[in-house]
Amino acid sequence: MTSEPLAVDALAVDASAAIPAAVPAAVAASYQRRARQLWSYGRRLGLDPETAEETMQEAFARAAALLPGSVDELDAWLFRVVHNLAVDAHRRARRLSAVREIVPPSGDADADERLALWQEVDRLPERQRAVLYLRYRADLEFAAIASILGITAGGARANCARALDRLRDWMDPR
Repeated sequence: MTSEPLAVDALAVDASAAIPAAVPAAVAASYQRRARQLWSYGRRLGLDPETAEETMQEAFARAAALLPGSVDELDAWLFRVVHNLAVDAHRRARRLSAVREIVPPSGDADADERLALWQEVDRLPERQRAVLYLRYRADLEFAAIASILGITAGGARANCARALDRLRDWMDPR
């Protein structure tokens, strides 16, 4: 384990790595499609890079142990497992927020603007933060987001709208 935080681009997840033959095809396909997003979701939930990696791996290990057909939406189920494991990690540590890493400006105005936006997203309440991440980073539908967070699709939409309104107010106070 390193003491330096991993950048998202330097993520150790190798989605093209060989997957054992014993892993069900649906889980292998989800790994190819969602490994990076699950790791990033764990990071957004306040996990350090190593814990986010372990949490993502644990979610896939649990998925591989599922009986075929026991989960309707595997991707949504995986995000829910990562969410629950992150909450468990925070409870064990008895803290609700993680130390934010300081990222120097990159010189790329678009990248700096995106970083500033996601830092503002980190200030939102947990549910709004999770909805925005799942919608705009993981590109999930509101029904899947609702399933992950244990709310209705309308609740996911409402949280998204409230979060976007709050971000607009913070980013452009006029």
